[in-house]
Amino acid sequence: MNKSVPRTPLSTHLSRSARETEIRIRNIFSGPKKRPPIPLMILVAALCIFCGNIVSCQMAEPEPADISEPAGSSQGDRSDADRDERLNELLLDYLRTEYGTPAYLDTPEQPQERDIRLDSAVLLGETDLDGTRLGLYQVLRSEYGQRMGELEWQQYSPFHLVFRMDEDGSPAEVLALAQYYTEDMSTEDAIRQAVWGLDDLEVCLYRDGFTTPVGPGNWVESMFQEFEAEVETFEDGEPIYQPGDYWDNWSIGGGGEEGGVSAHRYYSAEPGSWSVYRLETGRADMYTPRGIRVGSTREEVLAAYPGLLSDEKNWQWAYPDDYLWYCSNESGIGPHLYFFFDENDVVWLIQMIDMFN
Repeated sequence: MNKSVPRTPLSTHLSRSARETEIRIRNIFSGPKKRPPIPLMILVAALCIFCGNIVSCQMAEPEPADISEPAGSSQGDRSDADRDERLNELLLDYLRTEYGTPAYLDTPEQPQERDIRLDSAVLLGETDLDGTRLGLYQVLRSEYGQRMGELEWQQYSPFHLVFRMDEDGSPAEVLALAQYYTEDMSTEDAIRQAVWGLDDLEVCLYRDGFTTPVGPGNWVESMFQEFEAEVETFEDGEPIYQPGDYWDNWSIGGGGEEGGVSAHRYYSAEPGSWSVYRLETGRADMYTPRGIRVGSTREEVLAAYPGLLSDEKNWQWAYPDDYLWYCSNESGIGPHLYFFFDENDVVWLIQMIDMFN
């Protein structure tokens, strides 16, 4: 077989007059021990009855609530307010930076075209990733712009951001935009995909001993730091999106052959990061999120991906080899995962490629 490499509550107190009366009564009873005259005893008894009525009839009306703080608020609620304030600060800063225009929490009196208003932010869930607490927020914004010839506020579809969270539960830092989030995704999956920078959480490869996978959309340099890679740069590679960007071919151990890895990568000068367009490997210590690696059988592959894989030749990337492939997009556009089989129905090569992205 030709194995060519394909990618507090309120209380009511005694009134001032009732309290003074009580003290006078106590002083009377704490006087000389000799028996007082009968008329005096009668007077004292009458006073007691009278004062008792004063106390029972003068239950103070509830004090008005302090409108500066919601009823039933506690130190914890004030902490919640502090967290909300911090969240708003971070979001406004993100919007100003991302869109290069003023952003407001409340509607400005005289908004200008392209001004942004932060409408809401809701925490969808949290998870721990590599010892760090992360939270996923759904954010709504409006922009002041032209509509039917007039300027007005227009609300956009929600977007989703991943935050690093402090120990007290406060959002501390915006980490990533979860641009591929969908409602059927779990919070954990959405956070992992965004933080790892993957285009598709299924189309990636882990390596034994490492916690972060590599796949279309990201590059994990630490995964291969013990190897000396061969790199070929394509200075005239296309497309180039920003000045200083370029393409290269990166490989170790004979590329996609047994024990090797090869990748076609794109370097973005701003922010100075790599992303993989195509990667293939013949290494048995690299595996998919579902546990398939070089050396797995066709039966194991089909059991790991029930109903997801196709055995038809992919018209975008039609290799002559025996292979099964996965793509979440029915149109076939986006990240693909390929499994190539030898004559014994054993995986000899795994490839990932971001088709037309």
